[in-house]
Amino acid sequence: MPRRYLRLLAVFAGLIVVAIVVVTVVLAAPFFSRMRADLVERVLSEQLQHGLKVNGDVRIVLAPISRLHVSQVEIPSEIIAGNTLAQLERLELDVDLMKLVGGTVDLDNLLVHGLQVDLLTQQDGTRNWYQIEQQDTADTKDDDEPENVRQNSILSFLSTRTAQFKQIGLSTVDEKTGFDFTFDLNALDLEQKDGGQTVTLQSDGKVNEQEFTIAGTYPRGAAFTTRAEFGNMVITFDGAPAPGTPDLWQGRFDLDSGQIADLLEVLALAPVLDGQGTIEADLEWGTGPLVVDRFLTDIEFSEGQHLLIEATTEDLITGTNVDINVNARLHPKDAPPPKARALKDLKLTGIEAHIVGDRGNLEFETLFLNTNAFERDLNKVGPISLGHIHRTEEGHLAFDNIHLQAGPEEAPILVAKGALGNVLELKEIDLKGTLTASASLMLGKLGSDVARQYGKAVASFALNDAPGHLTLSEFTARTEGSTLWSLDFNASMTDILGLDGFAMAFDLDVPDTGQFFAPMGIEATEGREFELTFGAKSSQHRLDTKYGLRSGKSRIDLELSGDTNSGVPVVRGRLYSDFIDVADLRLGIQNINRLSKALSEEPPEVQPLVLEDPDTTQTTSENAEDSGPEVQPLVLEDTAKDQKEDGGNAQETAANDAATDDGPEVQPLVLPAEERDAADLLDPDTLLKKTDLELAIEIEKIAGQEGVTRLVSALTARDGKVDLGPVEVTYGGGYFSIHAGSDLVKNPGWVTISGNTSGWRLKTLLDLAGVSLDARGKVRGRFNLSGNLTSAKAFVNSMAGSVTVSMGQGAIASSLLELAGLGVFPWLFSKERQQGYTDIVCIVAPLSINGGKVNSNAVVLETKSVQLVAAGGIDWKGDTIALRAEPRRVGQPLSRSAWPFQVTGRLSSPDFKLLVGGSRPKQREGAMPADRQPCKPDARQLQ
Repeated sequence: MPRRYLRLLAVFAGLIVVAIVVVTVVLAAPFFSRMRADLVERVLSEQLQHGLKVNGDVRIVLAPISRLHVSQVEIPSEIIAGNTLAQLERLELDVDLMKLVGGTVDLDNLLVHGLQVDLLTQQDGTRNWYQIEQQDTADTKDDDEPENVRQNSILSFLSTRTAQFKQIGLSTVDEKTGFDFTFDLNALDLEQKDGGQTVTLQSDGKVNEQEFTIAGTYPRGAAFTTRAEFGNMVITFDGAPAPGTPDLWQGRFDLDSGQIADLLEVLALAPVLDGQGTIEADLEWGTGPLVVDRFLTDIEFSEGQHLLIEATTEDLITGTNVDINVNARLHPKDAPPPKARALKDLKLTGIEAHIVGDRGNLEFETLFLNTNAFERDLNKVGPISLGHIHRTEEGHLAFDNIHLQAGPEEAPILVAKGALGNVLELKEIDLKGTLTASASLMLGKLGSDVARQYGKAVASFALNDAPGHLTLSEFTARTEGSTLWSLDFNASMTDILGLDGFAMAFDLDVPDTGQFFAPMGIEATEGREFELTFGAKSSQHRLDTKYGLRSGKSRIDLELSGDTNSGVPVVRGRLYSDFIDVADLRLGIQNINRLSKALSEEPPEVQPLVLEDPDTTQTTSENAEDSGPEVQPLVLEDTAKDQKEDGGNAQETAANDAATDDGPEVQPLVLPAEERDAADLLDPDTLLKKTDLELAIEIEKIAGQEGVTRLVSALTARDGKVDLGPVEVTYGGGYFSIHAGSDLVKNPGWVTISGNTSGWRLKTLLDLAGVSLDARGKVRGRFNLSGNLTSAKAFVNSMAGSVTVSMGQGAIASSLLELAGLGVFPWLFSKERQQGYTDIVCIVAPLSINGGKVNSNAVVLETKSVQLVAAGGIDWKGDTIALRAEPRRVGQPLSRSAWPFQVTGRLSSPDFKLLVGGSRPKQREGAMPADRQPCKPDARQLQ
């Protein structure tokens, strides 16, 4: 009997040894690896309540507390088929074998190495890590399964274990919004303390290349703290159990942004803004939703803008019943931008928005954009709806499928759709829409009764900011509902920056200008038909434009073609008209000025900064008033020169007549030249200064001005040097051939006029001078004058140069010249006294003009018997005259002048003095040549 028990005991011991060997082989032998992996997959899946897959080896080090080694673990998504939620290189954990034998799985002391977690949100909102339950399926959930366990099983598992994570990567990709985050964690340690009553968290690493640290302490059932730092940003998250409510927690989230640019970089957005701000949130959570009772963001930007966001939600995880209010001031406090008078000056000044949403779908219940628009109905834009908010590949926050309107909500004047590609900087705008508004939108601030008389404007447009400011790339407009006027306008632009494919046409037609301007309170003395047209078309570097003005029966057109392909823009053009009535043209120009006044308010006149010259007692400006000190432009001294260079010309001498030669030379402050494109050809200043211009002028018929019947000329401009001429004009029976030139770069405002004139009746000139004598003869002249062309008065007062007036055969109904040159007795028996008139052989008057003064030392009037030589000067600025004339017999310059005379005193009231007793010349000897020349002073011909 004892031997049999011993035999049974030996068999039992052998079975135990075999079992141990078998278990050891099963747990360690390579050919049982798949079986071990399947066992671990099943146990861990039950513990995590999430399926996982072991692709590598599983080893167990047997001990009362055994150590499990698992490699190549994969956690697939249970929501998106074929997607991997996480994978890790190595997992180690402790298993309590005694509890495992008793049927309890106790896992602890986890070590995770080489973990990579990839969270994905697809375009349709589906997430690979969490399924948003639909409201209509809420009743089908298993009520016996706690919601927090279903939703956070992995986190719940980790919260009761000690765990170490090393070399961890976490990426979040949101295909719907474009926001991606990449976390690279050096380490993440979860440690159980106080007998498992407290969990501590320590971690550090990078988020989107920005370093961060995080630390937290989480006692079971007690208050907890969390603190994280991202560069200059500090985040705290503290909470505690809600008083008297089991399984309910309340917490406070605070973020101090430091610099906003740092926060934008963490969010993978371009750091285009800077400033400081805070985020505050009161949270409540438990077995149900994550509630945000209060969310507040307050940001002060470095350039003075301010942003305030307030929000609430019933569940932050699912996005249930989101309510957001946004208020943004887009300019410094108490310093709004000036009212916009042009589209390029339009700026957003504020944003007011109310955003609501549920379960991931957000929409703008109201969105208003405040602007600095001049029109009352346009100073508030909204409401606005957005279809999609996302992050672009360039790192910009973008809005797609925008729908906006402006003006009264019941009857908006503007409706547009499009996208905003850079929300934070309000750039990359692309909108298309329609505009229906009162004509006051174009004709200034008209009262409602007045505006109705002008009808309405109807337009369609495409708006973008590709050039750097708001620009209309396409626009068509017309007026409706008014007989006072009609306007048609259309424009298109394929390439805004290069003006490639640019085309524009403008046609304003007013049947009666008197009726058109009357409702505006603008006086128009004569009502005439008025039309203003403009057209432009470009391709690459070429621009063709056409301007037209029709007033009454007159029409004038200007055509210009410009090419900017070469270094200097080349412009060729033609100004032409078949018929112009001067009165029509004058009224047409007046109507353009009236129309300009109606289209825009006149800006206040801006005066240049000037400094009073204390050493100057009188003004030298030719067109200045007689009173008040002279003002000097603000200039910079040229310290490189010790003294002014000598030289100059007549123009400079005249313009600076009162200036002294003392003092340092001064140079004006100038800016470097800018690169030009085809659009510059529309600017008159650029057209004349910076182009190679040739313009033909052909006015076939001119009416309304006595003697002027036709005008033919040409205008050229090269390197800033402008030349007009010859201008051929017949006027009052006389003929002019004139050249005008100016250097707009080196001497702007200064013009040189030269040419000749002929055909002037002597009788007409005497009448103009107030001399009532019959006369015959044709006067001609040559002139070369330069002066300041800022005004007619400035030119007259500053002109310098020469004028020569001459006349050939003629006559005058007087013999006084014979009396003065021959004496009383010869005159009594002269032919001239008997016939009542004197034949004039010639007149020559060479004049020198400089700064308001006219001088001549040899004005000659010659008859058959007498030569009169006059010399002296006139100063019309100083209102003085000093002339002396001496008549003598022809060919006898050494003889006595019988009746010389002089004119002196004030030019406005001269004194005439006859020098009784005559005078003799200073020269006492000499003989006249055989070939004496008429109208040349005889004294200068003596040999």
